[in-house]
Amino acid sequence: MAVERINPATLAPPIMDLYSQVVLARGTRHVRIAGQVAIDVDGNLVGEGDYAAQARQAWLNIRCAVEAVGGTGHDITRYSINVVDHRPELVEDIYRAGAEVFGDEFPKAASTLLGVQALALPGWLIEIEAEAILD
Repeated sequence: MAVERINPATLAPPIMDLYSQVVLARGTRHVRIAGQVAIDVDGNLVGEGDYAAQARQAWLNIRCAVEAVGGTGHDITRYSINVVDHRPELVEDIYRAGAEVFGDEFPKAASTLLGVQALALPGWLIEIEAEAILD
C-alpha cells in the first residue's frame, strides 16, 4: 500500500512539522478507528487530570487498534484529536506522547486538533480517532 504525504508549495508548511497537508493513499481496506481515550485494556482511566498521560494512553490505543488489523502508524492517513479545555501549551505534550508511542512510525497524517468543552464522560481529557488505509 502506498501512502504519499504531500505538502504543496501553494499551502503553508505544516506547523511544527506535525502533520501533512494532504495524504494520498492507495489501498483496498479502509479502517475507521473509534475515538480512543485514556482507558487501558482493563477499562481503567489512566492519568486522571494529566493531559500528557491521557494522550499517551489514547495514542497507545490507536496504535493497538491499527496493529489489530495488520497496520502500522504509517498506514494512518487521518486523525482528529479532541482536547478538553485546550490551551496552546498542551500541543507539545500531546504530540510528544504520540511520538513516544509510535516512534519512527508516528503518523504525519492529515489531522485536526480541536478544543472542546467536554468529552462523553467526566475525567476524559483527550480523545483521538483515526483512519487508515491498508492493502
